[in-house]
Amino acid sequence: MSMTRKAYAYVTREVNEPSAVLAFRHRDYPEAGTQVPRGTVDADEDPAATVVREVCEECGLCDARLIGLLARDIEAQPDDPGDYWERSFFHLVAPDAPDEWEHTVTGAGDDNGLVFSFFWLPRERLGDLWPGFGDYLHLILR
Repeated sequence: MSMTRKAYAYVTREVNEPSAVLAFRHRDYPEAGTQVPRGTVDADEDPAATVVREVCEECGLCDARLIGLLARDIEAQPDDPGDYWERSFFHLVAPDAPDEWEHTVTGAGDDNGLVFSFFWLPRERLGDLWPGFGDYLHLILR
């Protein structure tokens, strides 16, 4: 069995009663679907530090503020028997973020250099997210 740790970011513009979550599509790879920011936790890294780093690298929102951990679970990877992900889901807030923008990913990950197109996904369109990405959004988008 192998375990990979992942940190997911639910970024909103409001702290209380948020109406939408930050989502993106790969500009050049639309088949990747609609996602929320996430990344792999490095061996010597805390998941909270990972999510802040990933939001800066993937979104360009280096001033997003971490509100807290929402949930943590273990998910078996159906395409790779014996592979599991420990998933940590965090709420962050970026009140001054624009309505839409594109950002070229920075950092040392496999996504370095990819261009992501960001937008705010309203509550009524959460079903558009790639499976598993919205599993805990009900905790903040009521």
